[in-house]
Amino acid sequence: MQKLVFYFLITFLTINSNAQSSSDLDNELQKLLSEHNVSALEWPERDLSSAKYRLGSMLFTSPILSGNKNISCMTCHSPAYAGGDSLPLPIGEGGKGMGIHRKLGTGNIVVRHSPAPFNLGFEAVDKLFSDGRVSFNKEDKTFETPVKELNGKHPIRKDYTDVLENALAAQAMFPVFDHFEMRGAVGSNELANETDPFKVWDMVMQRILQNPKYTELLKRIYPNTTKFNFAHAANAIAHFQANFFLAINTPFDQYMRGNKNALSSSEKRGAILFYNKGKCVSCHTGSHLSDFDFHVVAFPQIGPGKEKNNDDKGRYYITRLKEDMYKFRTPPLRNI
Repeated sequence: MQKLVFYFLITFLTINSNAQSSSDLDNELQKLLSEHNVSALEWPERDLSSAKYRLGSMLFTSPILSGNKNISCMTCHSPAYAGGDSLPLPIGEGGKGMGIHRKLGTGNIVVRHSPAPFNLGFEAVDKLFSDGRVSFNKEDKTFETPVKELNGKHPIRKDYTDVLENALAAQAMFPVFDHFEMRGAVGSNELANETDPFKVWDMVMQRILQNPKYTELLKRIYPNTTKFNFAHAANAIAHFQANFFLAINTPFDQYMRGNKNALSSSEKRGAILFYNKGKCVSCHTGSHLSDFDFHVVAFPQIGPGKEKNNDDKGRYYITRLKEDMYKFRTPPLRNI
């Protein structure tokens, strides 16, 4: 009997101690989340069925956007591989297979990792690519891209910028122009031989318009438009990504909405370390877990790089400022 009483006493004290410990964890974590302005992500209404979503889905998975019609956006950003390809560096145009089974074939190694496309449709995500070469200023509604005709307050190609809806739509235009990613080697197809990006985008758009299903959806999305360009298609691709790769009901979000059991004690201790002694929040801040700024993190170079010596100077190639050498954008850690 004494042993039984002792057993229940120890069990009671253990449970009570754990409950107190859990309460302390919650108090500390919620204080840190409040201090760093971290809250659950909210999305007005997820769209998984409209004409715009359907067209974006079709284009995202279609190889006709690539020069030799052998690679799609989905090849390197697959849900089956957590929005990426599970490779250290992507195998672009000319490769064979998907994910970890993809082989080089006649293709090339893309010099930078395939980022997961989760939650890129939010207004806060205004700089895209690891060097931030595509961005959108929501205040004056201007773009900055590698193509000067799209940039600034008075862009030369307003027929494109007036259509483009956000940074994600502008970003969707550039993989199809990259020789290694989707366009293919010079001499291998008509897209690869062209040097003017707008002529390349026009040729891709002509391919799209030759498909009756795509054309029908475009007309439903833009009923008053008589002349389409690739910006219309890019909007649809961005809309698909924004809604399909939306991750706003994670355990992290559920916890911030009041469900204290959504995270384990171990996860809560990890979060406290993240926001406190670990100093991860110095760069991975806010609700998206990124400051969307550029930093030098002394990460070792791998792969072919941007230069003949396998080097990659990151943000420097965009700004040409010495202080931006080897800086890269802080990746958002949501749904990692």
